[in-house]
Amino acid sequence: MSESEPARLRRDGDARRSAILEAAIELFAEHGFEGASARAITARAGANVAAIKYYFGDKIGLYHAALLGAHAQLIAEGPLSAPEAQEPEAALRSWLAARLRVSSRVRTSGNPGARLLLRAAAEASHHEVAGLDALVAQAAVPMRAEVEALLRRLAPAAAPEAVSVAAGFFLLVGTRFAESAPELSRFGLRSPGAEAEFEQFFEPLWCFLRAGVLALLSRA
Repeated sequence: MSESEPARLRRDGDARRSAILEAAIELFAEHGFEGASARAITARAGANVAAIKYYFGDKIGLYHAALLGAHAQLIAEGPLSAPEAQEPEAALRSWLAARLRVSSRVRTSGNPGARLLLRAAAEASHHEVAGLDALVAQAAVPMRAEVEALLRRLAPAAAPEAVSVAAGFFLLVGTRFAESAPELSRFGLRSPGAEAEFEQFFEPLWCFLRAGVLALLSRA
């Protein structure tokens, strides 16, 4: 039986949208939000400029979709959730290690999606892209909820305010690692590349964060 016309149109539309998204990830990674023009993106994808409005609303919508796609590709390479069977402290350690490994891959990977995430972190810190801070904040909501749940398991009697403050500092230090390679070297620390280097870097960082978290959770 031959393919129906609506099904063919949906398939062609999905393929066109995917081609535009792939081209956007590559060009945003190479040139940033301002440097990658809508015309250049659609030319690489073999589409017309109007297709960006049709599929993504505008260039900012396309940029947001590219970031989400790049992030999904990266985290698909390894688990981010700590095993539920782990003890609370081990689970918190596993949670942090998994995310820092993702951050390490961002800096060492030649993948366009990884390079886009690294570039976007710099652009967000300089407020160069409209709406990017809001997107980052939205992505942080489930991350914070996971950390707070782990902290409540670690210290069931801790006050809610202490859990909130501890989660905030834990995330601040942990996620800052994703965009802080120059700062690491400035303070005599080396950004890890290989797995052995990662373990050497992670262990003292974990000891530092663990002590701080436990101290905050014990506050009345």
